[in-house]
Amino acid sequence: MVEMSWLKFGPTRTIQIISRKSDRCRTYEEAAVSLPKPGAGSRELFLVGGMIEVELAQTLLRQAREMEFSRDADSVDGRPGFERVIVDAGEFLPWGASGEGRDEEGLLAGASVLGGLFEGPGPGPGGSASEKSESEKRLSEVVDQRLLPYVRWRYGCASAVLSHALLRRYLPEERRIHPTHFDVQAFCTVVIGLNPDDFEGGLYVQPTPSSKSQAFVHLLTGDAVVHRYDVQHGVRVFSGERYSLIFWFKDSAEACASDTAPWYELDARLGDADAQLNLAGLLEQGLAGYSKDLVKAKAWYRRAAEAGQAQAQVALARFYFHGLGGLGKDTTLAQSWLQHAAVLGDPAAQRKVGQLLLEGAGEVNYPGSRLEGERWLREAAEQKDRAACLRLARYLLKADGSHAHQEALEWLTRAADLGDGSAQFELGLRELLGENPATTDPVLAFRWISRSASNSFAPAQSALAVLLLESLQLWTSSGRCALSEEDSEPEVLSKAIRWLQDAADQGDPDGLYNIGLLFASGVGVTQDGNKAAILFRAAVAAGSKDATELLCLARQTPPSDGMVLPNILEQLAASAKLALGTVRPFLVGRSTSDESAMAAAVGTGSNAENGTVRIPSHEQMNQKGKPGIRCPS
Repeated sequence: MVEMSWLKFGPTRTIQIISRKSDRCRTYEEAAVSLPKPGAGSRELFLVGGMIEVELAQTLLRQAREMEFSRDADSVDGRPGFERVIVDAGEFLPWGASGEGRDEEGLLAGASVLGGLFEGPGPGPGGSASEKSESEKRLSEVVDQRLLPYVRWRYGCASAVLSHALLRRYLPEERRIHPTHFDVQAFCTVVIGLNPDDFEGGLYVQPTPSSKSQAFVHLLTGDAVVHRYDVQHGVRVFSGERYSLIFWFKDSAEACASDTAPWYELDARLGDADAQLNLAGLLEQGLAGYSKDLVKAKAWYRRAAEAGQAQAQVALARFYFHGLGGLGKDTTLAQSWLQHAAVLGDPAAQRKVGQLLLEGAGEVNYPGSRLEGERWLREAAEQKDRAACLRLARYLLKADGSHAHQEALEWLTRAADLGDGSAQFELGLRELLGENPATTDPVLAFRWISRSASNSFAPAQSALAVLLLESLQLWTSSGRCALSEEDSEPEVLSKAIRWLQDAADQGDPDGLYNIGLLFASGVGVTQDGNKAAILFRAAVAAGSKDATELLCLARQTPPSDGMVLPNILEQLAASAKLALGTVRPFLVGRSTSDESAMAAAVGTGSNAENGTVRIPSHEQMNQKGKPGIRCPS
């Protein structure tokens, strides 16, 4: 069991929700908790028991498990979101869509609020057509007759409307954390738990800058958590899988249609530091209908910072560091605001202060020593700041002694557990390419690299594809792939191609080169020398040495020798499965010579009995008689 702090609500009280549409009165138990705000005032969080029936939650959960979830970048941390949008900007999305192909007629007014969740040709995924129809009817009733009346009453906003609704999932090999954040573009948020018994962790709130104030919300199936934009919250799943249903409301149909957030200006002028911070952020980025205005953004950051809003202090420090918003560069004031935020416990400020002390920053001269810098960096890392854990690992890897090296790996593991793709890839490669082959764990390596690839870390996507292609040579006597746990060779190949495409789409040189080899050889795709040549040239532009050598050979070999590019591609076709490049080490704290030495020590071949996997280098494949790619001297 994981030790967690639980949020303590006040005593429950009975409330009644009356729907104007049906004149039906429903009774619920509501509990509340007040959380401190910077400056003055308080934030409130509400817990409403049994907002939806357990049976309906179970039906939605069953359907959600059969849906496709989007891997588009999340607005909070830029990592794949693994969410399924149901309502987007007040419009329904048809069944089977994940952000595209909206029903132009499916506006909220006069329509079934969540009808899009169950529309589509035929039964489709998630149950029978009759089951979907019943679920649609019941969910529409939940929104129209429960959530909207409650939100309008609770916040005294009779014009509030639903703007977005989505399902979100947290699976072991995907996302486990959603960092602490505000729902900036939501007037208020409702979160309904679908399967709280299936995981440890869940939704937490963080009322102060320090993560030590985090407290998890205990939900039963069908319970609803309701809060406004000023409640900082996040998700941490320690084990199991979590699904939740999320609704975002805006304060008017006009705000929904224009995707604006007009409530911030009023609250900011009334002195709400959280509103001032969020308004400044919208002005800085030019979002929610605001024109980009760094001068106004700076002014609101300053007012929030002076009220003690730590995130605003960090933002104001950044403005001073770079001379933004009409400010002249002033590193003294910048460091002063960072120090204020660090003392308040903001992990980003602590990390930045530690980084400046350890590495220096041009003309910035902090008083103190490297020990002080390490102390601040540790403070941030102890608060589960992912970037701080990674920076501390890099710092310790440069230090002398086995103790520092071991501690560095511990912080690297923490960064990986917190979802850092580069740390996950690093751990996978260390496990795969360890100096002692007898102690390597290819299954653990595969899991770390898979998690990194799921985080859209392009080098891991390329490496995972190579591992999958290599694993095609590792069939056991039962016909099951030792690494991928897939049931058939076509499935492994299809997955490898997908990962290579994802890496290539991000401009990864190895991804471009290796998918070029597939097109050159016709392995898993239709053979196409022209596409292969285009991909090789893109790989050259991205910095691929192997692609450069290939094209160099094609250009410099006389046509009479039969070594023009198409002929080279034909030679590759016969052995592409074994000529798909090497996994290049991406190891923090290692020099280029270290990487080369490790790559040279990888070895060749495979052993299905003990599960070890070795990825041959081009030189080693040349020694075995495989077609090599070299640029002639």
